[in-house]
Amino acid sequence: MNRISVFYAHICEAAQQREKSIKDTLYAACGFGITALECDIQQLEDTPAVRRLFESCAMEVSSVYGSFDFPHDSIAVSHKKIGCFLEKAAEFNTDKVLCIPGFFHESDDKKSVFPRVCELISFMCDRAEQYGITVTVEDYDDISSPCCTSKQLLSLVKCCPKLRLTFDTGNFLYCGEDALSLYDILLPYVVHIHCKDRLYSPACPAEERSVKQAVNGDLLYPSPCCEGVVKLPQILRKALGSGYKGTFAIEHFGAADQLAYMERSAQAILNRL
Repeated sequence: MNRISVFYAHICEAAQQREKSIKDTLYAACGFGITALECDIQQLEDTPAVRRLFESCAMEVSSVYGSFDFPHDSIAVSHKKIGCFLEKAAEFNTDKVLCIPGFFHESDDKKSVFPRVCELISFMCDRAEQYGITVTVEDYDDISSPCCTSKQLLSLVKCCPKLRLTFDTGNFLYCGEDALSLYDILLPYVVHIHCKDRLYSPACPAEERSVKQAVNGDLLYPSPCCEGVVKLPQILRKALGSGYKGTFAIEHFGAADQLAYMERSAQAILNRL
């Protein structure tokens, strides 16, 4: 069954914006039809307290994400970080994690560093399998990322057979690619979807600081799902038509009113389920 999740960071920011407790904000999200959370590994450090909070609001953890520096950390350091990350993620009964593998430096020889990134991701996939966890990467919106473009994503899954993809609907726009046309190409590897929409101008003055400049110079701003320039309604239709049974994760970092965006996004996705 499909479900809707939201980034826990959005919950925390919404609580601050509305001067509400995190628990009350989680309850509000439940009322919108959201049943799961996307969590940064650093947000899960106080494991017992966080688990009690999530359980009290009937919230599951749909995916845990964490940042690494595979291009530059030693193999031993990376192995240790991977082990700690997976052990913590497993404590929250998630079956998927999102690996942010790090970023190339200008001085790096990408051709020689890329195999090292693949080796460490493959190691992570093997370790994650022991916990019943699938490792994913996303189309990360930073040109220095080893998984920014669709070509890079395909190279990674070719090198790492157990690796799967989190399809971020809004990040392909950063590098000038069309997410809708890429969905069919990447479909065999997609196990998770980040529902991100974007606008070419800020919805309000408070969101001017939330700009992301695309490779071609376009300025990208946050948007509720299905209200921006991304072909998100068509992507959702295509995903459902292809038999996708996974999570649709609401994402709009930088929103001036996270709770309002959350409600509009959840409703837009529910209308299409």
